[in-house]
Amino acid sequence: MHRGNIWKFGLGLLALLGVVAAFEIYANFRFYQDLREGGDILRQLEDRVDLQQLNMSEEDAKATLADFKAAERRFESAQSHLARDPLLNVTKLVPFVGRQVKGLEVLVDLGKDSSAVGYEATGVLLEFSTFEGEPEETALQSGLAFLESQASTIEDVDRGLRALLVRRSDLPGGL
Repeated sequence: MHRGNIWKFGLGLLALLGVVAAFEIYANFRFYQDLREGGDILRQLEDRVDLQQLNMSEEDAKATLADFKAAERRFESAQSHLARDPLLNVTKLVPFVGRQVKGLEVLVDLGKDSSAVGYEATGVLLEFSTFEGEPEETALQSGLAFLESQASTIEDVDRGLRALLVRRSDLPGGL
């Protein structure tokens, strides 16, 4: 190969590597943003839902549902990045560092699943905010009727919470 051609080939290869590196940097920046913003939303929702418990207004419940969905979308985007990023998938095979990547996958899964469980639980709060018992029922009877009407959803939320605890045990030691 002629020296000029080698030089052109080297510059072309360097340019290609630069484009790949820029794409990888951008993709990882978006991943970080999704992960950070999803976590921020969940932290804000934890405070909101804990403080208001069963006395959440219909408007607040609808806003909370939208926020849980936004968090879930962020974590889904982060999951998608983890699944398709070739560098991270190769890194999983490296001792110690691979454990960190697998731990990151578990954290992203936990964020997405927490968002889904929170969405379901908030759906119960929304139903409670609009629930009106029968006029002839006592408050206790109305409350029991509401709980019976939501039994399936409450069981789903409970199952989701238990699944989160199991998935949390998948975190590698030290994370």
